[in-house]
Amino acid sequence: MKRGFALFCILLFVCVTMTASAQTIQPQTSPLILQLLAGKSFTARLNGCTFSDENMSDAMLEITIYERDEFAAEDIQKLQVDDEIVYGNLSKTPVASVLTDEFGVTINVDTPYTAVYFYELENGSYIAIDEDEHAHWHELFTLSVPADSSVIYRDWSDPEADVPTDRTFAELVEDIANDVLFYEENTTVTFDDAGKLIIVLRNYSPWN
Repeated sequence: MKRGFALFCILLFVCVTMTASAQTIQPQTSPLILQLLAGKSFTARLNGCTFSDENMSDAMLEITIYERDEFAAEDIQKLQVDDEIVYGNLSKTPVASVLTDEFGVTINVDTPYTAVYFYELENGSYIAIDEDEHAHWHELFTLSVPADSSVIYRDWSDPEADVPTDRTFAELVEDIANDVLFYEENTTVTFDDAGKLIIVLRNYSPWN
């Protein structure tokens, strides 16, 4: 009887140990990608999150990295009618009119084309803004990154808040599932020095 009980205890210990040590193995992220991401923050769009269990132990967050359209000062200041310019969706737009004033350079006012406003930044380059005050962005690349409960969901979408509210990764996944907008005009993702995602910041945007 004692021998049977001892054997039962051994089997129970083995089962508990195997359960505690079970883990989901993910493929390694490319060293080149890790080097690119490491220690940096990017403007991003969150496309979705996939996982296979309720603990989200193997969660993968799909992120599209964006860059704001910036133009060399000399190119914008020398714009002329009949030039073409590429912005936003990377298609060519004819320049049908040019207006320069103290605020910057505006093209295509009162023409069949959409007006675009170019404002100068502190670094001397120009950014493109449309009539609804949307900045123009272009997509750099899309990737899926591992994410877990250590990711901080920093929510600063309340325009009256003095400081952001730090929420959990589970709340981030819930908001994504509920179609809360995480896109290039309100979202920044930050990676640590090893290239691991650590913060998703959602700022206020009037178009949230």
